[in-house]
Amino acid sequence: MNTRPWGGDKKTPVIMDTDIGSDIDDTWALVMMLKSPELDVKLITTDTGDTTYRAKVVAKLLEIAGLTDVPIGIGPAIVDAPSSQAPWVEGYDLSGYPGTVHHDGVGAIVDTIMGSPEPVTLICIGPVPNIAAALEREPRIAERARFVGMHGSIRRGYGGSSEVAQEYNVVRDPHSCQAAFTADWDVTITPIDTCGIVTLEGEKYRAVRDCEDPLIQAVIENYRIWTRKSEWARNFDPGKQSSVLFDTVAVYLAFAEELLEMEDLGIRVTDDGYTVIDETAKVIHCATDWKDLPAFENLLVQRLTGWGTLPPLPSKDRFPKINEATRLARLEPPRRKVRMVLDTDTYNEIDDQYALVYSLLSPESLQVEAIYAAPFANDLTPDPAEGMEMSYEEILRLLDRLDVSPDGFVYRGSTGYLPDWEHPERSEAALDLVEKAMSCQDDLLYVVAIGVITNVASAILIEPEIVDRIVVVWLGGQPLYWPSAWHFNIGQDLHASRLIFDCGVPLVHVPCDTVTTHLTTSVPEMAHHVQGQGAIGDYLFEIFKAFIERHHVLSKEIYDISTLAYLINDEWVPTELVHSPILTDQMTWSIDHSRHLMRQATFVHRDPIFSDLYAKLQAHS
Repeated sequence: MNTRPWGGDKKTPVIMDTDIGSDIDDTWALVMMLKSPELDVKLITTDTGDTTYRAKVVAKLLEIAGLTDVPIGIGPAIVDAPSSQAPWVEGYDLSGYPGTVHHDGVGAIVDTIMGSPEPVTLICIGPVPNIAAALEREPRIAERARFVGMHGSIRRGYGGSSEVAQEYNVVRDPHSCQAAFTADWDVTITPIDTCGIVTLEGEKYRAVRDCEDPLIQAVIENYRIWTRKSEWARNFDPGKQSSVLFDTVAVYLAFAEELLEMEDLGIRVTDDGYTVIDETAKVIHCATDWKDLPAFENLLVQRLTGWGTLPPLPSKDRFPKINEATRLARLEPPRRKVRMVLDTDTYNEIDDQYALVYSLLSPESLQVEAIYAAPFANDLTPDPAEGMEMSYEEILRLLDRLDVSPDGFVYRGSTGYLPDWEHPERSEAALDLVEKAMSCQDDLLYVVAIGVITNVASAILIEPEIVDRIVVVWLGGQPLYWPSAWHFNIGQDLHASRLIFDCGVPLVHVPCDTVTTHLTTSVPEMAHHVQGQGAIGDYLFEIFKAFIERHHVLSKEIYDISTLAYLINDEWVPTELVHSPILTDQMTWSIDHSRHLMRQATFVHRDPIFSDLYAKLQAHS
């Protein structure tokens, strides 16, 4: 059955099954779950080793959180396991817990699932003897639940190693894991391929370490105890960084998956505790790679501490007011040659390169006056400043292959994201955008943004008058009907993203899912139309093929060319007028029909766009 709960405001009922009290990541995950508004916690059960000790850790945390209405279930004490947080619950009397404690935790799982009017999501972050026993006792629970777990090693091992591992939660009880994976319910897992590289450092970790919330203080106190009691934990310094927070990713997958690359794979659990890809095995929904690990880290810290919660936007009086007749005229597709600048995080992926080349090979429609390097942070670099510099260097590589001089044409952008709305970075790119916009007389400047919108937002904050002199065409976020607004370009800098929707600048918004996702192509198509089309064609093919091989996929979207296609021929990118949404700090859309209008793309016609690009590459070669 498919019971994935995403969408709408209804909370998802969940049961957490945990071996909390061994590795510290269970403690972080439990607190993340308690602080996630999408989840309605119905039961927490403990498994493996001294399950009564584990129940004490859960109970004490729930008391600190003021959530003693959450029942606790104690599972069978099967096999020994570390009790690394025992000093924290020394002297704690479980009989004094104000809430319900079920001494038959397996029975509590069965009763909670069978008694729920809605499907229940099991968040399993330890070995799963409780789950196997519950399935044996009442197989029908598989018809009324879905399984989300932190289990396995598919293509990578611990620490990102290329050698797959016998992951702890599987190898501790392979037969129980076999029962859980083969049961007749949806199974979603984060193997150590993805969850095994999640840590918090620097500003993000300090926000948690220094948080005054008693529940977060309890997490850090447990973390300090754990590093003293657990032999392998002594490599971690609670003053500077977290340990690996494996289990938090399973909590995230209980309510969303946008930040992860998901694959449906046949997975077989071997008797010696490996999780191997097997086409004959049951298909499991696997998080095999990250789309945006830094955004997940931000989300985790925000959930735990409120860090990064946004202040009110600047007063709209700060920006020039555009009457609606003028706005509507500016939001009409141009259907003429336009002046434009391109703002791009070029090295972040591979679609920016195609968009940059497409823009420069379309002089009949586009007068490209500048290219701005935008910051980014992902698995290539955790530092936005380095991401911007990598984008700058990639722009130079592309221009060299096009025989275009970068002098007075390419500008470095912001070295970080907006810290607030009062301190924009006066980067080369932001200042050049201000200068070009303010020099406009009767002709508007189109600002085509295909990365994080920091440079553009900074320019608007430096000189708000440019709102009346530009039209922004931005690929970022999802359609307004989508349950989450999140996309890499919008999630990197929430301050900047909110500003673009609120300041009143004429905006053409190009969403991703169900719109630009149609711009999918493959290696054979690229080999036929792009490879061999001069130095630039060979380079574009090379980076496309490398991406396909690195990510083990058959095809790839070239999202960013949609923005140029809209300006070249708007029939290829149908749009509609909608009210500019409010972007919430939970990365969702809030709709207010009293707000100003913007234009939003609703579809892209793939074939004419790619045909135009291929023809221009051929003509250039």
